[in-house]
Amino acid sequence: MVKYTKLSKILAIVVALVIAAAAVVFFVFGAEKGGAGYNGGFEAVYTSTSEDTSAIAKAVRAEIGITPAVKVAYKAEGGINGTVKLVFDGVSLSDDQLAKVDAAMASVDASAARKTAGEIKTLKDGKIDIWNIVIAIAVVAVLSFLYCIFRFKKIFGVKPAALAAVTSVAAPAFALALMLIFRLSLSSFAEYIFIAVSIASAVIAFICFEVIVDNKAAGTAKPFSSDVVNGAISTVSNLLVFPAEIICIALVAVFAVTLIMGFALAATTVIEIIFAIAATVILPVYVIAPLMAKD
Repeated sequence: MVKYTKLSKILAIVVALVIAAAAVVFFVFGAEKGGAGYNGGFEAVYTSTSEDTSAIAKAVRAEIGITPAVKVAYKAEGGINGTVKLVFDGVSLSDDQLAKVDAAMASVDASAARKTAGEIKTLKDGKIDIWNIVIAIAVVAVLSFLYCIFRFKKIFGVKPAALAAVTSVAAPAFALALMLIFRLSLSSFAEYIFIAVSIASAVIAFICFEVIVDNKAAGTAKPFSSDVVNGAISTVSNLLVFPAEIICIALVAVFAVTLIMGFALAATTVIEIIFAIAATVILPVYVIAPLMAKD
């Protein structure tokens, strides 16, 4: 059996180094704010009688390898009004590429004609509300502390309360650190990721503590020894960590597909979710829970 109580010390150092490295990267280079789809892009507008957005997107992708967002304008009383807009997130098209886009439109609708085309500075507001994140995580930390005080104080003392509070703060910090180091664009979606990681990591910490208590009740070793804690973490790994690994592997496949199809913003978001899942399970299971061993 893996000695999780020893492994946790190594992982704690690794996590601390990653967060420290991310802090250096942030102060030197700053953060990639907004995401590719929020920092700008290219827009081409056509007169067209076609409203087959899927066919248009596929035709353009076949020509230039980038899939645009296709928007069709309709009349108030129903029916297309003859305007089709192609929006390319976070990229700038060359004249040659634009000519190929024209050809793609013509392949779908021979009567299509380009009205306008050019750079656009902002497609969507991608600002992150830092205070929303700070306040939400602070609330999670306080609630986690209070829950563990009432649930585990008679069994463990105040240690699980303090560790649960630390987990709810350290897990999103670790996820953010990974995003900063790998220079991922931080869109407004990341705001919800950090809050979700804080809540989920705290809940997983509660589960770890409960399983440790159950292992003790089974009388497998002296109270909360390394053997008891290692057995509990092994159980949690089978229940939570291995399924999380399978999800991450599936997400890697999704990342590859979205990147190949030219959806840069979606690909970035997939990587953010993978980092979030990793932080959510690594911190409480392999760093925090092993600290419950008393010997």
